[in-house]
Amino acid sequence: MPEDGRALEITSGISQQRYDLLCLENKHLTLEPWLFEDHEFTVNVECCHLSDLKYDDNQTLIKALKQAPITSLEWIFSKQ
Repeated sequence: MPEDGRALEITSGISQQRYDLLCLENKHLTLEPWLFEDHEFTVNVECCHLSDLKYDDNQTLIKALKQAPITSLEWIFSKQ
């Protein structure tokens, strides 16, 4: 995530509206403009850590995904 107040454009899709992702000082994330009813929510995902950047075929990738360590990531989104 960008730091020091820098924004990452994540979409300009809906009605050509630009949405930016920012990291707040408290390490929470926010979107500008804010489009959610809740003032804060948490997103959790599981991810596989792969050691290689490229795989020769799908079977090799599938095998690597099955053997890869799984960790959880969490982000808190807050209205600024």
